Amino acid sequence: MEGYLNVKDYGAAGNGTNDDTRAIANAIAAANASNTGSTPKTAGILFPPGRYRLGTSLEFPKSLSVLMTDQAILEPDPGVTVSMLSQISAGLYPIFGGEGQIAGPMDVPEVYPQWFGASGSRNSVMGAIGKNANLLKLQSKLDFRNGEYVSIPDAAPCRAAAPTKLQAAIKGMTGKTAYSYAVVALDDTGGISAPATLTVNNAPAAITPLNAVVLSWAPATNAAAYAIYGRTAASAKLLARVQNTTWTDSGAGIRSDAPAIPALLPAPGSFVARIVAGGGTTELTLAASSPIAVNKFIEHDDTIPIKRALAASGALGKLAFPSGYYPVWDTLAVQTAALSGNGTVNLLFKPYAPYDLKPCLEISGANTVLSGISVGSGRETYSLNTPTWADPSLFGGQHYDMFVSGSSGIRITGSARPSFHEVRTSSLKAGVLLDNDVGHVYFYNCMLSGLVGVYCSRNTGDYYFESCDITGVFSGLMLGVKSVSNHSGGFGAQLHRVHMGFSPYSVYQVIDDTDLYASVNSVLGLSCIFNTVQHEQVGEAAIKLLPKSESNIIVTGGFGLSWSAYQYSNPRQGWQFALPDSLLPAAQRQQYAVWLGTLGNSDIPRGHVTGNLYSSPAPGALGAARIEKLATTSDLEGLSLDYSTIVSKEPYVERSLSAATLLRDRTLRAFNPVVRGNLLQNPESPSSYKVVGGTLTVSAASPVPPPGIFREELGPVPAILQFSPAANAALCQLQINLATASYPSSSIPLSLSLWAYSTSQSGVNVRLNATGPASTAAAIDRRAYYSQTVYPRGSWSKITGIDNTPTDQAVIYSQVSLELPRDRPTYFAGLMLSEGPLAAFSPRYHIAADDDVELVRPGDGIILTSPGGKRFRLTVNDQGQISIQPLT
Repeated sequence: MEGYLNVKDYGAAGNGTNDDTRAIANAIAAANASNTGSTPKTAGILFPPGRYRLGTSLEFPKSLSVLMTDQAILEPDPGVTVSMLSQISAGLYPIFGGEGQIAGPMDVPEVYPQWFGASGSRNSVMGAIGKNANLLKLQSKLDFRNGEYVSIPDAAPCRAAAPTKLQAAIKGMTGKTAYSYAVVALDDTGGISAPATLTVNNAPAAITPLNAVVLSWAPATNAAAYAIYGRTAASAKLLARVQNTTWTDSGAGIRSDAPAIPALLPAPGSFVARIVAGGGTTELTLAASSPIAVNKFIEHDDTIPIKRALAASGALGKLAFPSGYYPVWDTLAVQTAALSGNGTVNLLFKPYAPYDLKPCLEISGANTVLSGISVGSGRETYSLNTPTWADPSLFGGQHYDMFVSGSSGIRITGSARPSFHEVRTSSLKAGVLLDNDVGHVYFYNCMLSGLVGVYCSRNTGDYYFESCDITGVFSGLMLGVKSVSNHSGGFGAQLHRVHMGFSPYSVYQVIDDTDLYASVNSVLGLSCIFNTVQHEQVGEAAIKLLPKSESNIIVTGGFGLSWSAYQYSNPRQGWQFALPDSLLPAAQRQQYAVWLGTLGNSDIPRGHVTGNLYSSPAPGALGAARIEKLATTSDLEGLSLDYSTIVSKEPYVERSLSAATLLRDRTLRAFNPVVRGNLLQNPESPSSYKVVGGTLTVSAASPVPPPGIFREELGPVPAILQFSPAANAALCQLQINLATASYPSSSIPLSLSLWAYSTSQSGVNVRLNATGPASTAAAIDRRAYYSQTVYPRGSWSKITGIDNTPTDQAVIYSQVSLELPRDRPTYFAGLMLSEGPLAAFSPRYHIAADDDVELVRPGDGIILTSPGGKRFRLTVNDQGQISIQPLT
């Protein structure tokens, strides 16, 4: 071709046998010499079709252009490095082969994996190859080309040695139950080693996350992963696949579709080889001979080509995938500046040596920009119809070990700070695994799905999602409790215009470190800003966090919640995302839209764009939200607090300080300037209480000096009651009736308060009980009372239930009950139930005051009603004479 020097003119044979290094070097030198003047005479060198073997290392300088025609392939020997710094002109076909290294950076805008033998094809065909032969005969020619790679299953002997020093330790309680385990090593082709076996005789009868069997073993030579089988020698089924040399059996049930340990071990893996001749025909000549004769389905293998392309791209290069499906069998380490897809690009991840959360793409140290790529699986499948991916016995405790082992699409680790644009994941256990040390990961216009769309394994914060869809067969986002950077677990992110839902959970927290969660008082939950984040067709809950979690949430625009049907057909039809019966019975579904642990500095106002949380219509629904502890006062109207459960809260914390709540308080005071005193029946007298599990007396003094505000509210000599629990009491409870036989609900909310002291680590639980018509009593009991638990733990604590608006149904308030610690005495004072906002303490039902009561407007009087129902007005004139006049 004009302007290029043909390497064959300088002695290159191109037959795959002769060493063409010197001839190619001469062509490079001649091209450089012709370009030394002011006017270049050649553009570079040309490679016509042929296999050009390179026996020694060679550099193609940046000053030249290299034109590679179709079927022209450079093949460096093992240990040889070709430094390709030149411009390259080539189509989407293989141009680099051999076993040596192709190094960059190439002087090209984009590097293509096809140059290194990637096929972009998921086609397969039956093929046969003999033992120690390199001729592969296909049933049809399919689409294989010279320079591409084939994968032949069960054709490579296992190279991994059997694990040694297998031993077990019992975590928690021992027992007398025996369990059998077998551990095998997997080599990088999927070969399975001989097993190491062990019988554990002192295990607990029921294995749980806290009473578990911990297996460990020595690393095996050439092991890429390990598989554990058990629990009986007679029926050893797959329990897990791991990369580390330890595994904890937490008691997850063995899946019905779990494979048994192979009968014949060691077992062979897959043989991968490059095609050197015969492309486009039914007889392919491979660069290596198959160790084992097989007749099975043959597939493309694009793993090696993509790895070589990534290495040649360098830290500043860009690897671009043309449209296609790329079968990948091992993790691809991404260190390039950019990875992009041109058209519809799908990476199909089917690892030979799988282990839990093994990634297809791993970004560990680069700030790579990924765009236009989909990562999925050709093997893993997850469905709500057949939930063999989760164990019911561990589901209720929210344990990570309830899930089966599975792969991940993209893992971010180390110091990497990548960004993602129009990236998709699907059909894997976790679409994206957030596992890096520095946070700062950004997603734009991505669709992230899998069993879980995004799993935040190590929360280092500052994650950002904009205009994304995050969903999953089980949940869109999953966060854990692992320790990192002086905190445990959580998820710190901003989500802007994000679609979630279309799954049982939008956000779900798991215990992925059982020992840590058992030993700490709290873990992080959500530290997030949700800006117009919609939770549509939620099957179970928009958010379900652990009870020990601590969250700070800002929501703008509302929750955008819509419920999926709580029942589902079999098979499912349309948008049916309720959990299957095996994981959650229908009567327990959709109890709350949001489950939170401790809620701190948060702002969740009434949704002005997409609406508030609301209760499900499911029979098992309990309310809109459940908050284990309210730690600070916030605007929480978007949680629909009138239909939510707040289990406990800090003293003086109000449930909401929204403008609507403040206006309601002001209105109540304006139209009801004088209200009843204490609605309870003489709360300072022990005889007013029904006592269960102990005795109630008047205490001679406070067990510790009370705080100043205690004395300001209750006076210098308050009446303090002391409850002393009986020995071995099963229940310690006090019940006090309202002053009237019943108190019907009205438009005026009720507020409750008292001071409590105990040295017990247990809490004081206070409830305002209500009853209603028989047909609705169950529902009313769940929604219409105030319930709170406070833990005084050695100090006087005030319990307040502020502005709990009654339900609008026919409810009768009848009683306040206090459940008290069973191991220590409890002291309390100032028990008060009032209409409207919290009122000053009054010991009696009628209005009580410590000083004179004055009507300040001249001429006002007092109206009294006689026992017969007649009303009279009492007034006074300027001479001090009182007159009584009947009112009509």
